[in-house]
Amino acid sequence: ASDWSSDVCSSDLKGRPLLKPLSLMVPDENAMGLYCEDVPPQAHALAKRFWPGPLTMVLLKRDEVPMETTGGLDTVAVRMPRNDATLKLIELSGTAVSGPSANISGRPSPTSWEHVRADLGGRIDAIICGEPSDGGIESTVLDLTDPNHPAILRPGLVTPEMISAVCGRDVSY
Repeated sequence: ASDWSSDVCSSDLKGRPLLKPLSLMVPDENAMGLYCEDVPPQAHALAKRFWPGPLTMVLLKRDEVPMETTGGLDTVAVRMPRNDATLKLIELSGTAVSGPSANISGRPSPTSWEHVRADLGGRIDAIICGEPSDGGIESTVLDLTDPNHPAILRPGLVTPEMISAVCGRDVSY
């Protein structure tokens, strides 16, 4: 697996740093406990409200999560995508799936398979065609490693007010 990860994340394909953390896409809320330590109640409440959808939560990882996914960090970013084709891929794999966005590093993340073809066409062997992403922007990334102080690391469709309403506390940037 590490040879595959190095090839996929090499500068030859997308110019992405090898140790930049990847999102771990899970099939449902319950899978967080398989990959994350001490999942706080807020994470479950947020998953119930916003998954599948554009919310990525950063939590403490379990030892089983490979370094290639976490970039060597003790945390992992988990999310459940809304895209049916991606959910089917996760289901068929029998495990969570991690990988970089399908774009040249530094360019906007794709929101449709047509964007992937325009950006990476000729560099990759296949594209899974599915519905475009909701909202046309990336997911909100929320750090929940300190459940008493949730912090947005990257803004997206899920706003601080929406998160605060579920968590019952203010959310910072």
